[in-house]
Amino acid sequence: IGVSLGTAVYMLPGVHWLIQIVWAICTTTLLVALALTGCRNPGIVRRWPEKPPNCDHWYWSDQVGTFRPPKSQYDGDCGLIIEEFDHTCPWTGTGIGRRNMPAFTTFVSMICVCLIFDILLMVGVGGSEAHRPHEE
Repeated sequence: IGVSLGTAVYMLPGVHWLIQIVWAICTTTLLVALALTGCRNPGIVRRWPEKPPNCDHWYWSDQVGTFRPPKSQYDGDCGLIIEEFDHTCPWTGTGIGRRNMPAFTTFVSMICVCLIFDILLMVGVGGSEAHRPHEE
């Protein structure tokens, strides 16, 4: 976010308006994906002290004292069981699971896109003639 802010302040005023619009869309998508990753329920499994009916394939979890469905795991950082748990994201502080994985993959992809875009703008690709050094 800091790199994008620096790009917005120092580099965007000198580039074509179409590049500014593409940059704004990419950065907005990054911020929305970050918010969705951090605020969306990752797939928290409610506690079941008794095995639910017709769920013979569920397993007992000693960590939280509940039954859990297959492909769910205990997240020690959050203290919850999450469906299709992948990891705990250090940037958002939330568990990444079945319900917020699409937002997380969008977030990580947009970090790469925005970082490359910002670096290209900072080295002068797509800049206007006003900001380029004069050749003699």
